[in-house]
Amino acid sequence: MDNKSSLISYTEDNLNHTKLQYNFLAEDITNPIAKFRVLMLPATKGKPITSYVSDCDKLIGIIKSTLNFRIPYNCYIGPNPTYTYSDKSKYIHKLGCLYVDIDAHCNENYENNEHEEMYDDNGIPTQRALDNFLLYLEDEFFGIKVPHPSMIVRTGRGFQLYWKLHPASYNRKMIVFWNNIERNLIKLFRDISFGDFEIDATVCNANRVLRIAGTFNYSSETYTTVDYIGPEKYTLTEMSEWVFGGVTTGKKWVNYKKKKRTIRPIVTDEYKARKNEVRLGMLRNRLDDLIRLIYLRDGKMIGYRQTTLYLALCILCDLKYTEDEKLCALQELNNLFAEPLESKKVIKLSKRYERKNFESEKIIEWLNISEEEQLNLKTIVNPTIRKNRRDAKKKNIRSERTKQRLEQVKTFKDSGMTQREIANEMGINIRTVKNYYKKIRNLNT
Repeated sequence: MDNKSSLISYTEDNLNHTKLQYNFLAEDITNPIAKFRVLMLPATKGKPITSYVSDCDKLIGIIKSTLNFRIPYNCYIGPNPTYTYSDKSKYIHKLGCLYVDIDAHCNENYENNEHEEMYDDNGIPTQRALDNFLLYLEDEFFGIKVPHPSMIVRTGRGFQLYWKLHPASYNRKMIVFWNNIERNLIKLFRDISFGDFEIDATVCNANRVLRIAGTFNYSSETYTTVDYIGPEKYTLTEMSEWVFGGVTTGKKWVNYKKKKRTIRPIVTDEYKARKNEVRLGMLRNRLDDLIRLIYLRDGKMIGYRQTTLYLALCILCDLKYTEDEKLCALQELNNLFAEPLESKKVIKLSKRYERKNFESEKIIEWLNISEEEQLNLKTIVNPTIRKNRRDAKKKNIRSERTKQRLEQVKTFKDSGMTQREIANEMGINIRTVKNYYKKIRNLNT
């Protein structure tokens, strides 16, 4: 295999963009133990590499070292620093900024007239299209729906927008507040109506990594650059006023009483097999729900196509599909869209292995599923609908059992048995038998 990274070089101009981004992220970080997570993902098959840096020179050294690898690597950095060598959000040291990632996902028909000025021959957005999209954001979003970003990074297919925060130390309540603002910030950008640009709804965690400025993007075959860095700096309260139209403190933390220890069932091979069968059935139902959702929307999934395919990929990996089977299933799902994604994106996605299980509430949020749509789905429903279905099922079971008992009591009564004898025969209270007698009289009248 040819080494694509050998054709790439990082000039002083490229590395200046890296320094700008790093200095922006590390501006208010004074603790020497704070470090940024750097993730290098292979552009082809290979293992990801994770490093942690606490200064810009070390970051640049890691970026330059990727040129010596046999396979090309895309470089990413976590905007919020951690205080230990872990990618879990509970180890975040400071909440430094909020961010969103917006990309243009080309359709199969990008060669048509409506797309000829937006994409080049390889289906990559042109610089002119990106400039026009940035002007669109300036006119329709910045200062109107959201505050102006503190930094804008051009990634080749779109933009990464950062809002610098006054440094807030990590704590439980603060991360809930941050998560609420981040998710609602993403919802505001779902209204984008410019070409095929759409928000990446999966970029919503405090421990998420984003592309490093100045590095080469092997997907779009362009260098990532910093377009804008400004003095804007916000507090979480100020951001909440923009996002929510008022201040919110997030969820209230309640101290729950410790539950009593329950006796676990004896785990046998039969029990494991039955439990695994139930889990696989749930996964198949969830995949059917994604397909049903596409049909409910008549294939109009602009802004949700990549997320839908990613969720389907996670399910297929959990079902242990082979790479060819995953590709076939994802292509069939992609063809259900009114405007399918280009084939090479689907092929690239099918080669990934993502065995993750997401909660229904998160899927509902990512795909913006309404309650009316949830009523037509089996598993991707909110807790209220799930509880109503469970209560209705219990009610039906109780009504069926009552109906059977009523017929049984009527049979015993017609045979000449007394109420006491019927109660002893059925193993129920005599008061219950009297109630059944009343119901029988009401039916006869």
